Amino acid sequence: MTFPDVISKWPNAGELARDIKLNRGAVKQWRRRCSIPPEYWLEIESAARRRGIEGVTVFVLAEIAMAHGRQTTAA
Repeated sequence: MTFPDVISKWPNAGELARDIKLNRGAVKQWRRRCSIPPEYWLEIESAARRRGIEGVTVFVLAEIAMAHGRQTTAA
């Protein structure tokens, strides 16, 4: 799984953005960059749980980041 795969679990970028109270453009940038900043992982996990989306947890997001050699903590 990749970060764009996680984002694709929502109907569209706007729905994810709305769920985590962020603008749609930011989520679209995440998809283009294949990255989701760690400071949003808890909100994304909570939003997935509220929607009944399975397989989106902080642990999974951290595994994706580690698999792609990305830092797992906020700077």
